[in-house]
Amino acid sequence: MSDAKTGQLTPEEWASLSKATQTKIKIVNSQRSAQLIEWLSKFEDDYQKALYDQTEHKNANATFLCSIGSDCQAVKEFLAGLNPPETDAGKKTTVAEREAWLTKQRKENKELFVLIERQKTAAFILESDKNQIAIIENKMSNVRAVLALRTAQLSFLSGG
Repeated sequence: MSDAKTGQLTPEEWASLSKATQTKIKIVNSQRSAQLIEWLSKFEDDYQKALYDQTEHKNANATFLCSIGSDCQAVKEFLAGLNPPETDAGKKTTVAEREAWLTKQRKENKELFVLIERQKTAAFILESDKNQIAIIENKMSNVRAVLALRTAQLSFLSGG
């Protein structure tokens, strides 16, 4: 009689099975589906943590987030507060002169430089979060595909 605790067949029971059934049992036992399910569970936990981390990073860096080719809110506000020096004759600066001066300030003004670096760091962190989430999604998808294949194999084996 089979061992109720382990689900193992006794040698006599094993010998009484047909070769085809023994082969099917060997295939089923080699599938390691339990390990795949453990991996999937771990990846799902990692996915939840990565989504949480991404949300935390977005909240922590809200004023430093920007779209590509644009400055974040903190940099825009700082730039708006900067006034270019008067020209030699006391005339107002032109738009082109102001833009050139503001561009120069990006390198020379230490406070502005720190804000721009923080903006870059925030963008890097969020891109890293996105990549991590995509990697985990791919891992989960791969494990699910293997589990689906194993289910189809088991279905095939049980039918014949």
